This record gives sequence, C-alpha cells and structure tokens, in this order.
Amino acid sequence: MKSLLFIAVVVLIQMAGSERHHPRPEFFECAEEAGIAKELLKEGFNANKDRPEFKCFSACIMKKRGLLESGNKINLDKMKENRSPKFADKAAEIDEAEQECAEKVAGIEDECDFVNAYKECMQNKVLKQ
Repeated sequence: MKSLLFIAVVVLIQMAGSERHHPRPEFFECAEEAGIAKELLKEGFNANKDRPEFKCFSACIMKKRGLLESGNKINLDKMKENRSPKFADKAAEIDEAEQECAEKVAGIEDECDFVNAYKECMQNKVLKQ
C-alpha cells in the first residue's frame, strides 16, 4: 500500500499537481480540451484512467507545464523542479527512474501513448524500490 501511495505521489504530483485541493488552470483547460465531464473529474483520475477521454489528459498537463517538450521528450530538469520536497531522500532513485523511462519510451511517436507508457514505466520502476 505504501508503494502505491509513493507511486501516486511521485508520478501524479509531478504531472498533475495536487489538483484535488488546489487545481491549476491547466488542469481544467486540459479536461475541457479532452471533453472530460465535471462529474468524472470529481471521481478522480485513477477511477477513470481507462476511459478514452482520459487518454491524453496527462500529456496535455505535461505539455502545459513544460514537462513534455516537442518531439516527445521529457524535460527531466522540469520534472526535478516540480518534484515535491517530500521526496528529497529518494531523489537519486527517482532521477534514475525518470531517465531510464524517458529513454525506454523514446521511440513512441503518438504523444498520448508516449506519456502513458512513461507513466507506466515510472510506476513499475518505483514499485521495485
């Protein structure tokens, strides 16, 4: 259970921030662009992640926050900047996982598939730790 919480915090805070309590404007912009109903937003991302309208949600947020650059490149410096200070003691492991996952998904051309593969890789890497 602690591993799942750690994954959720590392990956989702970096990508979507603490949106439930302090949503940033891009959260709502991306939801609107994706056609995500407000009711689904209230239920949360994890409850709806398999719905088609959520496929590109994380990619949109990552682009708007500068975490995803053109050509499907993860901005690792921005990822570090956006990381919660709560994970300072895990910084080296997270840095390594982010680098490895960015390299692993580098050949994926579809932006949404790229981000989803990156997130899945990060979840798998963090679970091993």
